[in-house]
Amino acid sequence: MLVLAALVFLLSPSSLAAGEPPVVQSLSQAAPLSPDDPLAKFPPRLDPVRWSSGLPRLLLSAKDKEHGLAAGAQLRLLRTDTSGLKAALRGLSEDDWGEETQRALNAWIDGRARNLNEFKPGARSVMLVFSDQHGGGVLRFPWYDHFKQWVEPWLVQVLGPGDLDKVMRLQLAFMPPHSDIKRHMDSGGYAAVGHRIHVVVQSNPDVAFHVCESRAGAIARNITFVQGQQECPAIHVEEGLVFELNNRLLHYVTNGGDQPRIHLILDAAETPRSQQQLRVGGVCRYDLGRIMCPPEALQEAEGAAAAVDASAAHEELRR
Repeated sequence: MLVLAALVFLLSPSSLAAGEPPVVQSLSQAAPLSPDDPLAKFPPRLDPVRWSSGLPRLLLSAKDKEHGLAAGAQLRLLRTDTSGLKAALRGLSEDDWGEETQRALNAWIDGRARNLNEFKPGARSVMLVFSDQHGGGVLRFPWYDHFKQWVEPWLVQVLGPGDLDKVMRLQLAFMPPHSDIKRHMDSGGYAAVGHRIHVVVQSNPDVAFHVCESRAGAIARNITFVQGQQECPAIHVEEGLVFELNNRLLHYVTNGGDQPRIHLILDAAETPRSQQQLRVGGVCRYDLGRIMCPPEALQEAEGAAAAVDASAAHEELRR
């Protein structure tokens, strides 16, 4: 059962009559940060258009280096119960997160190792949905079906039934104990046109996630900017939190604890994306931002099977 905290539904007769989604307050709106929180001086700038769930989203046009932290580093959306997915993931060994198992039992995309090893040494992921650099050519992986009973209710809860076709990327990200994700920003086209949403599935008190001011943002605030010494407030990453990240700014993560950190990470566009289904053991290649798949790596979708089952996800939310 999902736990939805600090969400306030504001339904007006006019909006209901027009068929518009309800207005749902995010956690950032319903439970503002205390004034002494360093993040409090950077409230998220919101898009006037909401997801069909009624939840707000960051304003994409402000989510860049020019605006810096003034656009907001984090939009806290809601809190949820991750115990079901955590229990399922305990059944995976560390080897199951690795390339050998993923190639054999899920599917794989070659050509990404160098970049991942440079910025995320030791980190691993289970791909559920992946796109090319520009947010197109979306592929659905076989292991999506293994985890959809937990994932799909969250997709409905955050995006809403009308936006389930906006998913570009979806992955379970494993960060080992005592490891670091180096400073980087997500610069692909998928980041420019998409919203990066995290579900904190498993964490510990020694995980720290920082988002940094840009040079342009510091100049706009009349603050001296020194590369490597700029302001980098910590965002909130407690277990069970669902939030949108401004991933167009430099960010870095440290896991100083003895337990892995696991996030479900979603990239959602504002316009629909079609998906192709990968076969078990299918291997494609990522080359110059494009994904090249041989015909034998793909299988044809059967009707609506390649789309999120919104009705089943709604049933789970009602339980």
